[in-house]
Amino acid sequence: MQHIKIPIALAILLMCLQACTNEDNLTPSYADEDRIAKYADTSKPLVKRLLDDFGTGLLYEYDANMDFRYTAGQFNTTQYFDAVVMPEIKDRFINADGSVADTVEYSFNLNGVEHTLHTYDEHVDAGLTFLDTTLFTYFKPGGLLHECFPPKVLLCSSIYVDGTGNKSEFIKESDSRIIVPSSGSFVRLFYNQNSIIFSSDFQNLSFSTSAWESWKKDNLFIFLMKIIEENNLDDAIPRELFADMVPYYTTNIGTYFNAWPATSRFASIDTDEYLKTGFLDSRFVKMYHGQMDPEDDGYYYTPSEDDEKTTATEFGQSRRIYAYQNFYSKEANIRSYINELIYRPKAENNTHWRTTALEDLPDNVKTKMRGMIEVLTEWGFDIKRVNPDLEVLYEK
Repeated sequence: MQHIKIPIALAILLMCLQACTNEDNLTPSYADEDRIAKYADTSKPLVKRLLDDFGTGLLYEYDANMDFRYTAGQFNTTQYFDAVVMPEIKDRFINADGSVADTVEYSFNLNGVEHTLHTYDEHVDAGLTFLDTTLFTYFKPGGLLHECFPPKVLLCSSIYVDGTGNKSEFIKESDSRIIVPSSGSFVRLFYNQNSIIFSSDFQNLSFSTSAWESWKKDNLFIFLMKIIEENNLDDAIPRELFADMVPYYTTNIGTYFNAWPATSRFASIDTDEYLKTGFLDSRFVKMYHGQMDPEDDGYYYTPSEDDEKTTATEFGQSRRIYAYQNFYSKEANIRSYINELIYRPKAENNTHWRTTALEDLPDNVKTKMRGMIEVLTEWGFDIKRVNPDLEVLYEK
């Protein structure tokens, strides 16, 4: 036994020596580094307020790997996020030769007014002001959402997705829908379990007041849903609010409305009758870029020529509900209500013929919407200020 142990010991020693010779290739993990304490610039009012009131660190200078991409023990996830390019604001100031410019003119137009940024601080402050006035101003400390705020938020120059990876991992249901990344596209925000990163690329993502509003509401919906889904806050919503809808979750719409046997799986269901079930209309059923494949859990597909349907153009623009579709799940139903509370207008502001105005919704839907308004307000989200048209739900 003694003779056997000696070669084993020598082998272990040689392995250790080999490891030491490779030490130059090792990099520190920074696992124990408090990156918020070290890098959060609390001289900026919003950064200080978020840290003091919500315990959230907002970084505009960050390490993309450490602060966003890296997820311990999930190498595949880290590889996926390599497809996301997220330069810092200071990268705008780096010249082609690697030198750093003192000023960079960055111009964008908002509602016909031209804005031009010059210094680094101006660029940073513009991004922080945008996040403050379009997102964080609607959240109040002390509520349930306050307790669930993400520990880290990043502000970057722009976000570019090269189109690889599985996009179904991300919420892409807000009515603005610009968040949906296509191959080689700029997007407004991106997130994973580590943090959420917001773009300040005003040149590529904004050109009018309506575009600015759309961007704001997109950020609000996705930030709010990140908090709700990651913390299972669906379960904190009073059960009685949607109790009458539970038997229908994920069941087939056509079966409920006795649409079978139908001549086509695209048999149309009356929208008014659908709304009476408490589920909201097909605004939340993503139908703008081809119909959803019923066997593919929400992925788009382009209908073939022999499908029993109207033309592809008419089909893609349709807001009808079809017999083959299923009612939402519990989680999707809650998302749909929050989406509608953020976006749906009252009649005088309704510019889209496919949208049912708030006051024209059935009474049962209005009751549920008022219930969700109370829940979100109690949680610390000022939904009425996001969408002032919601006041029409309280008019008699």
